[in-house]
Amino acid sequence: MARVHNHEKANATTYFSIIVFVVLALFPAVVQATAPKRVLIVYSFGRDFAPYHVLGQALRTELTQLLKEPVAFQEVSLDVERGGEPMDERLLVDYLVHRNRDAPPDLVISVANPAMLFCLHYRDQLSAGRPLLITGIDRRRLEPVQLGPNDQAITVTLDFPALAHTVLALQPDTKTLALVLGSTDLERFWAKEIMRELAPLGERGITILPPDGASLEQLKQRVASLPSKSAVLYYMFAVGADGVPHENVLALAAIREVSNAPVFGMFDDQLGHGIVGGPLVDARKMGSATAELAIHMLGNPDLPGKVMPMPLSKPAFDWRELQRWNIPESRLPAHAEVRFRPPGLWEEHRTLILVGSAVVLLQGVLITALILQRALRRRAEKTT
Repeated sequence: MARVHNHEKANATTYFSIIVFVVLALFPAVVQATAPKRVLIVYSFGRDFAPYHVLGQALRTELTQLLKEPVAFQEVSLDVERGGEPMDERLLVDYLVHRNRDAPPDLVISVANPAMLFCLHYRDQLSAGRPLLITGIDRRRLEPVQLGPNDQAITVTLDFPALAHTVLALQPDTKTLALVLGSTDLERFWAKEIMRELAPLGERGITILPPDGASLEQLKQRVASLPSKSAVLYYMFAVGADGVPHENVLALAAIREVSNAPVFGMFDDQLGHGIVGGPLVDARKMGSATAELAIHMLGNPDLPGKVMPMPLSKPAFDWRELQRWNIPESRLPAHAEVRFRPPGLWEEHRTLILVGSAVVLLQGVLITALILQRALRRRAEKTT
């Protein structure tokens, strides 16, 4: 009996050893299957800085929903909008390398030009030579840089002449266009670019007023005292010439509040915050497109590099600003969308109107039935 017991004990030990071996052998595969995809997003401005906050929100939401597996986001910002002395990039690189030393990101996404330059310069430290996904950038910003063979980019083309054409279509007698931008390197670049592209308007007698590195208070004074037949072109305002940082949407609201001329912008999220409208960059759609491309790159990092242009959205306008500046809707493009129009009588009281109509109809049916019943009764009385 002791010999049988020992034999069974030996078999049990063997089975247990086999199970432990199998579990240990499969454990790395199980961990690998459940490990989340690691995505590093590098913002040029703060995560909540417009319009890039809209892009980032759409990117995170749709990537999480479409990937069908866990994803871990790591988000950092160069904080360009804070002003002051430029940050020590090496400190940020050292932080990221230390934090990701055991598990480097599966994908690095840069948002806007400063972040792109940062990621390209430190790509070997940040992502071990893996491809970079660039988004939230104008195509012109790619011209002076060298991308890797597998890098992907989603771009827009900011069409400033088209914006000026929109202004002139809505207000044909416009003679002055005042630019509003801040004093970061990025904003100074775009101030020069806008002045260059709009220079031909001078032949039509239109004056372009540059931002001239002003503070927000100085720009407010300027737009409050513009001559008649003027318009304001608001691109962005991150840091004033006085070094004071500003939230983009709040700066736009401040400009709009004191301006004695209509304000036009470039981004969809500005609509409803003070601009009249026009053909706009839809940051939410760009974020969605970035999420879809990120999924492809996570599944196949060897995809050949490409640049995917995003078209501007169809022209959209704020009804309230059109009314404020007496701009007739007949001047809008035929396919334009008008937002923030107050609901009409039908839209606002649809349920009440339908219920009231049903009650009136029912009453009519009942009255008609009573009249017919009375007529039949009288006819019956006459025949008896």
